[in-house]
Amino acid sequence: MVQIALAEGITDMLPTALANFGAALLASGDPLQAFRLGKLSLQLIHKMNATGCEATVNIVVQGFIAWVS
Repeated sequence: MVQIALAEGITDMLPTALANFGAALLASGDPLQAFRLGKLSLQLIHKMNATGCEATVNIVVQGFIAWVS
Protein backbone atom coordinates (compact mmCIF):
# COMPACT_ATOMS: atom_id res chain seq x y z
CA MET A 1 0.00 0.00 0.00
CA VAL A 2 2.83 2.39 0.78
CA GLN A 3 4.45 1.76 -2.60
CA ILE A 4 1.11 2.23 -4.35
CA ALA A 5 0.55 5.53 -2.54
CA LEU A 6 3.98 6.75 -3.55
CA ALA A 7 3.39 5.77 -7.17
CA GLU A 8 -0.29 6.67 -7.61
CA GLY A 9 -1.03 9.28 -4.94
CA ILE A 10 -2.43 9.60 -1.45
CA THR A 11 -5.75 7.97 -0.55
CA ASP A 12 -7.89 7.98 2.60
CA MET A 13 -6.47 4.60 3.61
CA LEU A 14 -2.83 5.74 3.61
CA PRO A 15 -2.80 6.58 7.34
CA THR A 16 -3.94 3.01 8.10
CA ALA A 17 -1.29 1.55 5.84
CA LEU A 18 1.43 3.66 7.44
CA ALA A 19 0.31 2.75 10.96
CA ASN A 20 0.26 -0.96 10.11
CA PHE A 21 3.65 -0.69 8.44
CA GLY A 22 4.92 1.03 11.58
CA ALA A 23 3.64 -1.85 13.70
CA ALA A 24 5.45 -4.29 11.42
CA LEU A 25 8.66 -2.27 11.75
CA LEU A 26 8.26 -2.29 15.50
CA ALA A 27 7.91 -6.07 15.48
CA SER A 28 10.99 -6.39 13.30
CA GLY A 29 13.10 -4.31 15.68
CA ASP A 30 13.05 -0.74 14.34
CA PRO A 31 11.16 1.24 17.02
CA LEU A 32 12.36 4.68 15.94
CA GLN A 33 11.10 4.32 12.37
CA ALA A 34 7.88 2.77 13.71
CA PHE A 35 7.34 5.81 15.91
CA ARG A 36 7.93 8.16 12.99
CA LEU A 37 5.39 6.34 10.82
CA GLY A 38 2.86 6.28 13.65
CA LYS A 39 3.24 10.00 14.18
CA LEU A 40 2.96 10.63 10.44
CA SER A 41 -0.21 8.53 10.19
CA LEU A 42 -1.85 10.55 12.99
CA GLN A 43 -0.87 13.82 11.31
CA LEU A 44 -2.26 12.65 7.98
CA ILE A 45 -5.63 11.83 9.53
CA HIS A 46 -6.04 15.41 10.67
CA LYS A 47 -4.57 16.98 7.53
CA MET A 48 -6.69 14.87 5.17
CA ASN A 49 -9.75 14.79 7.45
CA ALA A 50 -9.75 10.99 7.02
CA THR A 51 -12.13 10.22 9.86
CA GLY A 52 -13.09 6.83 8.38
CA CYS A 53 -9.81 5.26 9.43
CA GLU A 54 -9.16 7.32 12.56
CA ALA A 55 -10.22 4.62 15.03
CA THR A 56 -8.07 1.95 13.39
CA VAL A 57 -5.01 4.18 13.27
CA ASN A 58 -5.48 5.24 16.89
CA ILE A 59 -5.69 1.62 18.03
CA VAL A 60 -2.51 0.66 16.19
CA VAL A 61 -0.51 3.76 17.11
CA GLN A 62 -1.64 4.17 20.71
CA GLY A 63 -1.73 0.46 21.44
CA PHE A 64 1.54 -0.64 19.90
CA ILE A 65 3.74 2.22 18.73
CA ALA A 66 3.25 5.12 21.18
CA TRP A 67 5.24 3.51 24.01
CA VAL A 68 8.44 4.07 21.99
CA SER A 69 8.48 7.79 22.79
